[in-house]
Amino acid sequence: MAAPTFQAKGTAANGTGSSIAPSYPASVNAYDILIMKVISYGIGTITPHASWSTFKTVYIPFVPASPTFVVQTFWKVANGTETGSETVSRSGHTGSGLFMAQMYHWRGTSFLSIEDAQTTGGVVSTITWPALTINGSERTLAAMVVNYSGSNPGVPTGYSSDASDNASGTYFELNTKSNVSSDGSVTDSSGSANGWATIHISFYNNTPASVSNRSFIVN
Repeated sequence: MAAPTFQAKGTAANGTGSSIAPSYPASVNAYDILIMKVISYGIGTITPHASWSTFKTVYIPFVPASPTFVVQTFWKVANGTETGSETVSRSGHTGSGLFMAQMYHWRGTSFLSIEDAQTTGGVVSTITWPALTINGSERTLAAMVVNYSGSNPGVPTGYSSDASDNASGTYFELNTKSNVSSDGSVTDSSGSANGWATIHISFYNNTPASVSNRSFIVN
């Protein structure tokens, strides 16, 4: 059995108003997993289409400082009809700061699952992706980062750059590492002093063990 694979990103959307409309990646199949990553400068409540579930949220800076922006991720198991764009809205934000969203697409078997996901953020130069819990082989790791109003962040050692978007100097990056059986925290040294947020995810094919039923005739 092969490890899950990253398929493609969608078309990112950005603006400074109350809504944006990112587009799905092409050729989404049933049982694929989709992750949507959103940043809102000025905080507020982010509301995607009802088909998405909230996944992970990072506020920057951390308490006790008052946060200035939020990076929120949403996820769904695809049904194979996903196409075109969907509106993502925000309310209760202050000012006219950046609002940006992008979708990412993974494929495995019909039992594709997320094993673990961890987040962190900061306003220092070292970007960190926290360690994950890995319970087997043939895992695919996704190291996502939003680097706000800074430079293009680098790729953590051992990972490959698979998707990149940039709006007004804010970078959305996705790096992946495939077919692994162990993990640890990884770093890069290009973090923005204005803030960054990461999410580290492990995907695997959670295929149940087959059960073979046998019957015997005893004479």
